[in-house]
Amino acid sequence: MKNLITLIILLCSTWVFSQDYKIVQVNAKWNTANDVKLPDYISGVKVIYIYLENQQSNLKNQIKYVPTILLFKNNKPIVQWTSNLSFKLIIPKDQLINEIKFHINK
Repeated sequence: MKNLITLIILLCSTWVFSQDYKIVQVNAKWNTANDVKLPDYISGVKVIYIYLENQQSNLKNQIKYVPTILLFKNNKPIVQWTSNLSFKLIIPKDQLINEIKFHINK
Protein backbone atom coordinates (compact mmCIF):
# COMPACT_ATOMS: atom_id res chain seq x y z
CA MET A 1 0.00 0.00 0.00
CA LYS A 2 2.87 2.39 0.80
CA ASN A 3 4.37 1.73 -2.61
CA LEU A 4 1.08 2.49 -4.33
CA ILE A 5 0.68 5.80 -2.47
CA THR A 6 4.28 6.73 -3.22
CA LEU A 7 3.75 5.97 -6.92
CA ILE A 8 0.58 8.08 -7.05
CA ILE A 9 2.32 11.01 -5.35
CA LEU A 10 5.27 10.72 -7.71
CA LEU A 11 3.04 10.67 -10.80
CA CYS A 12 0.99 13.63 -9.55
CA SER A 13 4.08 15.70 -8.77
CA THR A 14 5.50 14.98 -12.22
CA TRP A 15 2.23 16.07 -13.81
CA VAL A 16 1.97 19.25 -11.72
CA PHE A 17 5.54 20.39 -12.30
CA SER A 18 5.79 19.48 -15.98
CA GLN A 19 6.04 22.40 -18.39
CA ASP A 20 4.55 22.46 -21.86
CA TYR A 21 6.98 24.13 -24.28
CA LYS A 22 6.58 24.83 -27.99
CA ILE A 23 8.96 26.36 -30.51
CA VAL A 24 7.25 28.04 -33.46
CA GLN A 25 8.91 29.59 -36.50
CA VAL A 26 6.67 32.01 -38.40
CA ASN A 27 7.70 32.89 -41.93
CA ALA A 28 6.10 33.95 -45.18
CA LYS A 29 5.94 31.70 -48.23
CA TRP A 30 7.82 34.29 -50.28
CA ASN A 31 10.64 34.33 -47.68
CA THR A 32 11.34 30.58 -47.37
CA ALA A 33 14.91 31.14 -48.56
CA ASN A 34 15.54 32.82 -45.20
CA ASP A 35 14.08 30.03 -43.03
CA VAL A 36 16.21 29.11 -40.05
CA LYS A 37 16.88 25.39 -40.49
CA LEU A 38 16.27 24.16 -36.95
CA PRO A 39 16.27 20.47 -35.97
CA ASP A 40 12.86 18.80 -35.53
CA TYR A 41 13.33 18.75 -31.75
CA ILE A 42 15.36 20.96 -29.40
CA SER A 43 15.75 19.55 -25.87
CA GLY A 44 12.79 17.26 -26.53
CA VAL A 45 10.53 20.12 -27.67
CA LYS A 46 9.04 19.91 -31.15
CA VAL A 47 9.81 22.72 -33.59
CA ILE A 48 6.77 23.85 -35.59
CA TYR A 49 6.96 25.82 -38.85
CA ILE A 50 3.98 27.94 -39.89
CA TYR A 51 3.30 30.36 -42.73
CA LEU A 52 2.05 33.80 -41.79
CA GLU A 53 -0.37 33.81 -44.73
CA ASN A 54 -2.24 30.80 -43.28
CA GLN A 55 -2.82 32.36 -39.83
CA GLN A 56 -5.65 34.37 -38.33
CA SER A 57 -5.56 38.14 -38.64
CA ASN A 58 -4.77 38.72 -34.94
CA LEU A 59 -1.46 36.82 -35.33
CA LYS A 60 -0.77 38.49 -38.68
CA ASN A 61 -1.09 41.90 -37.02
CA GLN A 62 1.36 40.97 -34.25
CA ILE A 63 4.15 39.67 -36.50
CA LYS A 64 5.93 42.60 -38.15
CA TYR A 65 9.01 40.86 -39.59
CA VAL A 66 9.57 37.34 -40.84
CA PRO A 67 11.07 34.97 -39.91
CA THR A 68 10.14 35.17 -36.25
CA ILE A 69 10.86 32.38 -33.79
CA LEU A 70 8.77 32.12 -30.63
CA LEU A 71 9.27 29.99 -27.55
CA PHE A 72 6.01 29.24 -25.74
CA LYS A 73 5.64 27.95 -22.20
CA ASN A 74 2.14 26.73 -21.33
CA ASN A 75 0.77 28.48 -24.45
CA LYS A 76 2.24 31.87 -23.48
CA PRO A 77 5.16 33.36 -25.43
CA ILE A 78 8.21 33.79 -23.21
CA VAL A 79 10.93 34.62 -25.77
CA GLN A 80 10.85 35.94 -29.32
CA TRP A 81 13.59 36.25 -31.91
CA THR A 82 12.74 38.52 -34.84
CA SER A 83 14.46 39.37 -38.08
CA ASN A 84 15.11 42.91 -39.20
CA LEU A 85 14.34 44.70 -42.46
CA SER A 86 16.62 42.29 -44.33
CA PHE A 87 14.07 39.51 -43.60
CA LYS A 88 16.88 37.34 -42.19
CA LEU A 89 17.32 36.31 -38.59
CA ILE A 90 20.64 37.84 -37.53
CA ILE A 91 21.39 35.49 -34.60
CA PRO A 92 23.52 32.46 -35.61
CA LYS A 93 21.62 29.17 -35.58
CA ASP A 94 23.89 27.55 -32.95
CA GLN A 95 23.50 30.52 -30.61
CA LEU A 96 19.72 30.46 -31.12
CA ILE A 97 19.54 26.76 -30.27
CA ASN A 98 21.67 27.30 -27.14
CA GLU A 99 19.41 30.15 -26.00
CA ILE A 100 16.30 28.00 -26.52
CA LYS A 101 17.88 25.18 -24.51
CA PHE A 102 18.79 27.65 -21.76
CA HIS A 103 15.20 28.86 -21.43
CA ILE A 104 13.77 25.34 -21.50
CA ASN A 105 16.19 24.00 -18.90
CA LYS A 106 15.86 26.91 -16.43
